[in-house]
Amino acid sequence: MIAFTLIDDEDGRTLFENLCYKYRHHMYIVAFQIIKDVHLAEDVVSDVFIKVARKIDFIASLSEKRQQDYILIMVRNQAIDVYRKKHKTREESFEEAIIDPHLQSSDDALLDRIRHTCLVAAIDKLPDIYKDVLKLRCLYQMTTADTATTLGLTSNGVNQRLFRAKAKLMDILKEEGYFDEA
Repeated sequence: MIAFTLIDDEDGRTLFENLCYKYRHHMYIVAFQIIKDVHLAEDVVSDVFIKVARKIDFIASLSEKRQQDYILIMVRNQAIDVYRKKHKTREESFEEAIIDPHLQSSDDALLDRIRHTCLVAAIDKLPDIYKDVLKLRCLYQMTTADTATTLGLTSNGVNQRLFRAKAKLMDILKEEGYFDEA
């Protein structure tokens, strides 16, 4: 592993090996739950291990629980970045494509796509603490426990943020005229 060569001292290498052995599988699961692509999830894990190797002195100063949280947050953030890049490319190609009425199965499919795009745009307007929990729980369908672990929160904290995120999302959608306030 290339990341191993980035570490100068023996204690750092030992810690790195232990972290790889201990968290590799969990890191992969977190990345795959977000990206839904085997190869990209493996790439995310490899990229995060390189970052871990570069920050091994800092990680060594953390408690075991904090090490796990730190590493899983790095995986989550990296996976979300990859997911966004992957789907941004798809959205750009969708916008550039010429829609042939003979190929389009129904107007409902197009309306669903427009609604989805508007919903994602509204979610992106939320503050990060709400956006992250909403995306992980609703879009990526992570469990409350996995979301709590990824974000370094308790299950109650995740549920509270999710409740607030939904309320703020409804406010944004109302402001933009998607719902009648009557």
